Amino acid sequence: VKRIKRILKKNLEIYRSIMLRADQMLQDFYSKKYHLTPAKEGAGMSYMPENLKMTSSEGIRVRSKSELLIVERLQSHHLVFSYERPLKLDGHKNFLPDFTLYEPLTGKMIYWEHFGLMNHSDYKLSAENKLLQYAENNIIEGKNLIVTYDNTDGSIDMQQIETIIQKYFFLASYRLNFDFVPKS
Repeated sequence: VKRIKRILKKNLEIYRSIMLRADQMLQDFYSKKYHLTPAKEGAGMSYMPENLKMTSSEGIRVRSKSELLIVERLQSHHLVFSYERPLKLDGHKNFLPDFTLYEPLTGKMIYWEHFGLMNHSDYKLSAENKLLQYAENNIIEGKNLIVTYDNTDGSIDMQQIETIIQKYFFLASYRLNFDFVPKS
């Protein structure tokens, strides 16, 4: 038993040092303030640009206060993202996911949709249709799609937003697998 404890302790120390280094590498990557470029020439043109009324502290214009709060959190973590970057789905027109994020550990794109007016029937139907079309194109919530909603009173839970950022970025989900191991 003592030998097994020593081996486990040594493995845990190695694991912690790897995770610390990986966290540092991610912080270094994000600190470069790299932003995704538009998918193609002219793609920076937004749908109904007159509705981009909110401006982040770094000058990114968005449609709602909730999206503005999300942008501010993404910017504060120096995450690699683009707002309303066109995405062509098979058999459909271009979509404009609210956020397209680059995840450097896997090299994959993660899409983030924030729905705010779910108490309006037309908006809700459009949101549900959009999620179905994403699923048909293998963009799946919990895998490569983040979906958040305003609360019924129009507010947004910023603790939830921070939890999502920590889960999908900064290795938090990888750490969960090792939480059962005692720290001493």
